[in-house]
Amino acid sequence: MTSIPIDTHGFVETLRKAGVPEQQAIAHKDAICNASFATGPDLREVEQRIHTEMARGRAEIIRWVVGAALAQTVLLIALFEMLSKSV
Repeated sequence: MTSIPIDTHGFVETLRKAGVPEQQAIAHKDAICNASFATGPDLREVEQRIHTEMARGRAEIIRWVVGAALAQTVLLIALFEMLSKSV
């Protein structure tokens, strides 16, 4: 994350003109200056990680569905064989 350049004096003055006490305006300025903000590249990186995880999740679901279908097929074949032998 990146810090964003800001006119700290102008920021404090804007808050003071809006009726914010000076100490509180300075505290707001300090908090914003020490904060980290997500930039475009940061967001793209997170988006890429989300897409990767979603693709992994989709692949996992497909594996489970195919596995369940195969297991069901094997069970049905075994059941039909047992039924055909008993008749």
